[in-house]
Amino acid sequence: MRTEEPIIKKISDLKVIGKKFEGITTNDLSKLIGPAMGQIFGEISKSENARSGVHPAGPPMYIDLNTEFDPENMQFEIAVPVSKEPKIQGDLEYHIITGGKVVSMMCYGPYSDLCKDIYGQVFAFAKKRGLKIVGPLRELYHNNPQEVAPEELQTELQLPVK
Repeated sequence: MRTEEPIIKKISDLKVIGKKFEGITTNDLSKLIGPAMGQIFGEISKSENARSGVHPAGPPMYIDLNTEFDPENMQFEIAVPVSKEPKIQGDLEYHIITGGKVVSMMCYGPYSDLCKDIYGQVFAFAKKRGLKIVGPLRELYHNNPQEVAPEELQTELQLPVK
């Protein structure tokens, strides 16, 4: 996997529709992301949301809610930024991810190559600069794996810091 050097940037608040998962193993992770994205995009495209101006407003993301990596008990959220508050049903929720400063690193290649070592680069960058971590690590998916080859995938890691 090819990566760029981490940078610090500011992001705005994000309005998102998300679906949270708990107690998931790494083996089950890939089976859940696609259906969760489908469910979220299905809610966004419902006629009442479309009529009221709700549309995707940024790349879909995976938010790691674990404080320590545990491959047998993962907690995470799949979320999609939206233009405004939607009407949603079921086990989805709408909330705002607070903006601010993040350590950002672009990664290019298959999702399977995103590993603890690459995450470690983001955390090491923050530590080296004396930054305090103030939120969970996020993966933002800048293109669609159904439309591009695995080696062309673009994933941005973001770590909220202060």
